[in-house]
Amino acid sequence: MKKYLFFTVIMIFSASAAFGNITPIGGPVEGNSWSQRFAESGVGLFDLVAVRMTSAGDTFESATHVNFSVLGWATIYENDPLIPTLATAAGPAITYLEWDINFAGAKSDPLVFDFVAFNGTTLLESAIASWSGSSWTFTTGCWNPTRADVIPAPGAVLLGSLGVGLVGWLRRRRAL
Repeated sequence: MKKYLFFTVIMIFSASAAFGNITPIGGPVEGNSWSQRFAESGVGLFDLVAVRMTSAGDTFESATHVNFSVLGWATIYENDPLIPTLATAAGPAITYLEWDINFAGAKSDPLVFDFVAFNGTTLLESAIASWSGSSWTFTTGCWNPTRADVIPAPGAVLLGSLGVGLVGWLRRRRAL
């Protein structure tokens, strides 16, 4: 009887962990690059998702996270709009979200990215998403960032923006 109870408990926990992963919805959509619709659920309330490209040479398209199913969700950070390998989206705390992730390159090229979901400063989920060129597989992730790791400090963004603006202003001034 104890073996049966233990086995049942293990199966329940295994099944509930499977529902906590990011999952693809439908097939990939080709455009100038390509995109995939995903859903996140099963982790309880979350208010932030982040992706980090880990396969060498691969990137996300600029405007990485788009077409959110819940109002108030938006991309809040992309580490480099020209070659984004980290992108974060946030919104009101919810238990279910659908959105598209845009990938650079050809749909037939394999890639791997890390995915995390947060509620406040609590990391709820870490997963590895692998695209073979024709299908997705998901495994438990080992990327354990803090919320601060996936969202830049407001001062850093302001300082960076001021620096870029200053360089542009100096170049225009010298061109005159």
